[in-house]
Amino acid sequence: MPESTGPPAIFEPTGPAEVSFERLIPHRVRDILVVASAYDAFVLEEGGRLTELILSEYVNLNLSDGPRVTRVESAEEGLRLVEHQRFDLIITMARVGSIDGTRFAARIKEHDPSTPVVLLAFDIGELEQIRRDGRIEEVDHTFLWTGDARLFIAIIKLFEDRWNVDHDTDIAQVRTILLVEDSTRFASLYLPLLYTALVEQTSLLLADSVNLANRLLRLRARPKVLWARNYEQALGLYERYRPYMLGVISDLNFPRNGESDPRAGLDFLARIRTDDATMPTLLQSSNADAAARAREIGVHFIHKRSPKLLKELRKFIERRFGFGDFIFLDPDGHECGRARNLRELESQLLLVPDESLRYHSMRNDFSNWLRARTEFGLASRIRPFQLEDFESLDQLRAYLIRTLRDQRVEQQRGIVADFSSPRFDERSQFVRIGKGSLGGKGRGLAFANAMLQHHDFGNRFGETRIMVPRTAVIATDVFDQFLAENDLLDLAYSSRTDEEISHRFVAAKLPVRVMQDLGSFLEHVDYPLAVRSSSLLEDS
Repeated sequence: MPESTGPPAIFEPTGPAEVSFERLIPHRVRDILVVASAYDAFVLEEGGRLTELILSEYVNLNLSDGPRVTRVESAEEGLRLVEHQRFDLIITMARVGSIDGTRFAARIKEHDPSTPVVLLAFDIGELEQIRRDGRIEEVDHTFLWTGDARLFIAIIKLFEDRWNVDHDTDIAQVRTILLVEDSTRFASLYLPLLYTALVEQTSLLLADSVNLANRLLRLRARPKVLWARNYEQALGLYERYRPYMLGVISDLNFPRNGESDPRAGLDFLARIRTDDATMPTLLQSSNADAAARAREIGVHFIHKRSPKLLKELRKFIERRFGFGDFIFLDPDGHECGRARNLRELESQLLLVPDESLRYHSMRNDFSNWLRARTEFGLASRIRPFQLEDFESLDQLRAYLIRTLRDQRVEQQRGIVADFSSPRFDERSQFVRIGKGSLGGKGRGLAFANAMLQHHDFGNRFGETRIMVPRTAVIATDVFDQFLAENDLLDLAYSSRTDEEISHRFVAAKLPVRVMQDLGSFLEHVDYPLAVRSSSLLEDS
């Protein structure tokens, strides 16, 4: 196939080539105060499920410690506590003793205006009464408890996203999703769904991760959710984070210039479509007549009163924001291919028909999908090109395949990748089977490989290529497992003869998992193979 010439013009901001996962999400919610009566707390906990959910979420994100939750039964107790202890987040119910939730929030703000306070209510009537009393301004956010414990996770992540969005977009081009919704009821439904979809999406990214550090980077680089409740907030967030935006979900009717505006959502999304016709946008409203107006400006529509509201919203997020598999479609909407990761995307690009390639290229679907998978640099190399920049579809196809292949090679350069049979990349230069130490020779080869790649020695001497051969190292934990499974540990330290010890070791079997991994590795070996042994201490 002919290939495109010339470097791509990068129109998007580009961050450093490598970002350590420890640098992402520097500001976190670590201490939470919950003010709730014994009964309200029992309803929220649902038999301990809330605590389990918070802890499991932090385990999923590989964070070292989850937030500490302190609960008191009254506002008076909460006020006494905050005098001696600082909390990152305070969640209060509407009724919390002689001082209600809004007055409690006002007292907290007097003590420390920077402390975020969230008010939870059990029904809309309770919230309406609070608003009629005119005491809601001291509360940062109000939510309606729907029985979904994931709301707590959404609240925590909402504040963490607000605190970290500038930092993480600056150093790692982390993506953003904008939700425009002034209804407490629907925000309380949408936010848990959004964050659940994001957590599930990050788990899918592990298939393309080469080692633990890369997995942690992908998990922490998930898109940030930005929430606006009026036109001015929405426009400000959009303009500020537009280069990083995956998509926008907007209500139809929300405040503009301080008054409810039934056209605010349409005008806002029309502005976005003018700037970028390929930006995934969704209008959701209880007014069914808005569907036709949404179609006129090329915006997807969901009816808020649909019995399948959350299902339709989830489908839109997965399909249009690039979550889940990349599904190749023809112009009539028929599926003609599917890819779960970069390697499968590269393979499918060799097979899908021209009309499918043209369809997705015109909609920027490739770069959107890559950005959702934290492949920001790769997406930036693809996004600037349009179909008309190539002389033919074959030229476009060749460019996409070559760019994906180069990225996979680049990801493997100078690192020790964790071996996995299902996602093994035959271009991997150095892989580890097991999770223990590399041993003396393995460590030396890994260091040499890293130095050659880091300093680009391999290409400094004309046609002479300096490199470490493709290497697989069986780590020391495999040897420990080998000893345990074959009951050899006591024998190794006994006073038996060398001949007996040798016989027992030779007759023993390697762990089944290791044999399977070695078999998968050898399926890709079509060159002479050298096998070397190494002790952990022999080179020390």
